[in-house]
Amino acid sequence: MQGQHYTMALIDRVYDAGRVIERLLDVNSDLCQEVEELKSRPGPEAVIAAKRRASDLEKEVNRMKAKLKENRARVQTLDDELLTLSQDVKSTRSASWAAEEALKEERLHLPDQAEERLR
Repeated sequence: MQGQHYTMALIDRVYDAGRVIERLLDVNSDLCQEVEELKSRPGPEAVIAAKRRASDLEKEVNRMKAKLKENRARVQTLDDELLTLSQDVKSTRSASWAAEEALKEERLHLPDQAEERLR
C-alpha cells in the first residue's frame, strides 16, 4: 500500500509541476506580447526625429505664410496699378476720340477754308 501512496504522491507532484509549467508558459506568452508591443512603439530616436520634422514643417509653414502675405501685398499693388492704367487708357481713348472728331471737323471745313484763301 505504501507503493501506491508513493505513486499517488508522485502523480500529484507531476500534476502540480504541469500546472506550474502551464502558468509559466502563460506568463512567458504575455511577456513576449509585451515585448512585441514595446518594439512596435516608436523609440526615443523616432520621437526625436518626428519632433525635428514637425519643427522643420512649422518653419516651412511660417515661411510660406510670410511669402503668401508678401504676394498678397504685391497683388494689391498690381491691382492698384492696373486700375490706374485702365483709367489712363480710358482717358487717352477719350482724348483720342476727341482729337479724331476735331480732325474730321477740320477736314470737312478744309475745302471751304482753301476756297476762302484763294479768294
